[in-house]
Amino acid sequence: MSLKANMIRLSKRALLMPNPENIAKLKEAYEKSGWDGFWRIRQEIRIEELNAKQAKDPNGYVKAWDYANAYALGKDKEKTIEYLNKAYDERDPRLAELKVTKRWDFVRDDPRFKELVKRVGIPE
Repeated sequence: MSLKANMIRLSKRALLMPNPENIAKLKEAYEKSGWDGFWRIRQEIRIEELNAKQAKDPNGYVKAWDYANAYALGKDKEKTIEYLNKAYDERDPRLAELKVTKRWDFVRDDPRFKELVKRVGIPE
């Protein structure tokens, strides 16, 4: 996919976010640091959204899987694996997709990820 096509796709997704300040943050991050910067800021925005959702309803609960996905946006290996393990403790059925979903590629070689895949019961 070309850079222009990627920017159009990501811009459309950014427009779905209700906060125009977030769009400006993403644009600035991309201009300063390219895709790595863009995804780090997108991770921060998503974590803020999840924390706000949790704070809004003290009796509610944000699943660890959602946090794992958020940390994966910015390729935060430590936090991603931490929350994937918490998702395992929660018995999240979406863990069945660990070996096939591209989003986890950056942690696939980590021994902790391999151990988690084994605990989930996914064959090698």
